[in-house]
Amino acid sequence: METVPSTWRRLKDSSSAAYCLALVTCVGLIVARNPPAIMRPELWAEDATDFFFTALTHRAASLITPVYGYHFFLCRLVAFAATLLPVLWTPYLYSLFCLTVAAFTSSYFSREGFSWIVPSRWARVFVCGLLAIGPGTGEVFFSLCNSASVLTFLALLLLIEKPFRLGALRFAALAILLVSAGQTFLLAPVVALLWYLTRDRRYGLFLLCFVPIIVVNTIGNHYAAGEAHLLNYGNARLIPKTMVENAVMRVAYMPILGDSLTSKVMTHGWVFWGGALVAGAVGGFLAFRKALIRRELVWTLATAYLCTIAVFGVVLIARSYAVGLSDRAAGHTLWGYRYAYLSGMVALVIWCTVLFAYFDFRKQKLKTLAACVGLVLLPWHNFNQWPVYQRADIHWPEGAAVLQKILDEKKSGRLHEPAVVNGITWVHPIGWGPNSGKLEVTIPPD
Repeated sequence: METVPSTWRRLKDSSSAAYCLALVTCVGLIVARNPPAIMRPELWAEDATDFFFTALTHRAASLITPVYGYHFFLCRLVAFAATLLPVLWTPYLYSLFCLTVAAFTSSYFSREGFSWIVPSRWARVFVCGLLAIGPGTGEVFFSLCNSASVLTFLALLLLIEKPFRLGALRFAALAILLVSAGQTFLLAPVVALLWYLTRDRRYGLFLLCFVPIIVVNTIGNHYAAGEAHLLNYGNARLIPKTMVENAVMRVAYMPILGDSLTSKVMTHGWVFWGGALVAGAVGGFLAFRKALIRRELVWTLATAYLCTIAVFGVVLIARSYAVGLSDRAAGHTLWGYRYAYLSGMVALVIWCTVLFAYFDFRKQKLKTLAACVGLVLLPWHNFNQWPVYQRADIHWPEGAAVLQKILDEKKSGRLHEPAVVNGITWVHPIGWGPNSGKLEVTIPPD
């Protein structure tokens, strides 16, 4: 008869148990943080205007229809699949997809392929919990239009998971993510680094796949963002300054100081840069020590982090309204916004890599105490950002019933002329105001 200790030992040593725990933890945290998104989901911003109604009117053609120049194949596929179901179910399907992607991505780091970054299996489960509540998650989770950020992070995890072997299945998965998340093109330097490290020609082949995506995204964004008056190439001169400031702030200050204190430090240049020099010296020393043994780890995480910081360079040009928010002197960490998600996730991984490397209860040293403090501060600051923007009740069932009636008439052949539906509402994201908007949509008869 198997004893309890031996059963516990088997569970403790089981990678499957660790992954299941990480997945359940991430699902629990994500749902507990925003229950209305599951219990009473509503259409969120472009989920209505660019996904739901485009799928209704363009059907299969919507799968290759870009949004501001970017392609969202997986999200488009979900939106198209929703048109085959009753209208009422649409936001529920969107939320289920978003929850699945968010939980799967956040828990993916618990896999054994990341033991070269954080060796302890249960420490990686801890990291997964942080990734489920980290910067930007409040906006990117439960939003079909913002799921591209989560899919980009998933692509990054697939790239840096060991062994570095780009098999057919992983190549196909990354190719699908490349055409499903516009920000994935920023990971090209990571692919190039892996090509250099492995000398595997398949990474070079995958790198070639980035070329048409970058060209198509650039041209599409040029016209789409230009028409929306969001484009400003003149802001390119601000890119070096903005990227350096954000690179320092999001890894040196935000994870340890939190949102409020980081905002105050940002508004005082001499404090910000003085602290950055100290943090850089300490970080450089630690990186140097680790690089002597784990050079591959330092180069990979550093490249990945700089790639995610490049998001702010894109924002300056393609989303000119966010220029003020991206400036250090303004004191905005953008913790709750989608722009903070990618860099925030990688920064958490970097901090956990360093802290767990020096975390050892068997050695009562100062560095162990410092690691304990850091491992307390990371979840503390992220839990302080627990409240998320609450979606208003826009009475979706009523609007869905009106639209369903018209679609039923179309299906039965009783719709002989275009039908115009007024008053379909959707929830606006943070800062748009008012809380919800109305849209007029035309349903063609055929």
